[in-house]
Amino acid sequence: MPMRFNRDVVLSMRVRFSAIGILLGLLSSCTLRVYAQSEAEGYSNSYLLRPVGARTIGLAGAYTSGVNEANAVFCNAGALSQLGNNLQLSTMLSSLSYGRYQNTVALAQNVGAGIGVGLCFNSMTNPEFAHINAAGNTLGTASYREYAVGLGIGSHIGSFGFGAVAKYLSDKLSSPATTADGFAFDVGIKSPLAHVLNIGLTVQNIGSVKWNNSSATKESLPWIIRGGISTEIPLSNDDYVQRSTSLGESDTIHVPPTRYVMLALEADYARSSTCPSIVFAAELAASELLSLRAGIGLLADEFGETRFLPMSVYSGGFSYRFLATDLPFQIQLDYAASHEYSSASAITHHFSLVFNF
Repeated sequence: MPMRFNRDVVLSMRVRFSAIGILLGLLSSCTLRVYAQSEAEGYSNSYLLRPVGARTIGLAGAYTSGVNEANAVFCNAGALSQLGNNLQLSTMLSSLSYGRYQNTVALAQNVGAGIGVGLCFNSMTNPEFAHINAAGNTLGTASYREYAVGLGIGSHIGSFGFGAVAKYLSDKLSSPATTADGFAFDVGIKSPLAHVLNIGLTVQNIGSVKWNNSSATKESLPWIIRGGISTEIPLSNDDYVQRSTSLGESDTIHVPPTRYVMLALEADYARSSTCPSIVFAAELAASELLSLRAGIGLLADEFGETRFLPMSVYSGGFSYRFLATDLPFQIQLDYAASHEYSSASAITHHFSLVFNF
């Protein structure tokens, strides 16, 4: 049977694609460089720049405007008050090669009165390395671990959501035994636009850490500004009409579509960047159980040359929601593979388990 669209649906789709096209044109008017994760590894706590959650990574980080689950505490605190009333839990394990692992946990819930709260834990474990002094003598092995613990809160005025996250940071170097701690803040907003688009903006990692050594070295964090726009194009219509048994009146109940295509465009400007980067991502919810996604950097300035589709940032992944009617919660598995400079295979793997109670 051929698919038929009414006039309103066609106009709605034109608005979506026009807005994304305009934003892409404006952002691409300057020389751009895709901000590769590895480029920031010379800064303290650079792991904070990495996207969190296999879904986020599968979208190449283009999730600031579309985030709708517990990882809002990592991606955009402005979405915390727009979550459901059920408790949500998201975990992630990333194997970054050479003995490096990133682990995250996010917990979030709408607690009523337009208030949403979230807790997060983000840790990076690095492999042991040789400790060599200035004379070139080996003094044994050393290890370096770092983590961040955060508390977020969000609220909204109408459909306009805003929020903030406060984070405590801790670094530990085993040899010579040295530690550092500090605080950082994230702020963000998320709001619908023209009833068919979502916009998001966040500023993250505003703060510093101080090393507990003889010089009391203080280091600023690798802050980043992210902004994005996204839209969902429904592929199914799950609305149904409910008729009152007492009055006989009918009411249309809107149910979010189980099949849709999400398109997202995101720009970010990170510390040490000369220009913003641009990423485009798409997600296909093929059914209520299975979703596929991919993201790619559009423009980059590599070694002084501006290149289109330089293949310096790309990723893909999927989600599968398990049918477990006898459990008190829903469970979802997310997987993503992404490009990684500091990897022998140039690919890293990320796994998330998402629980909705």
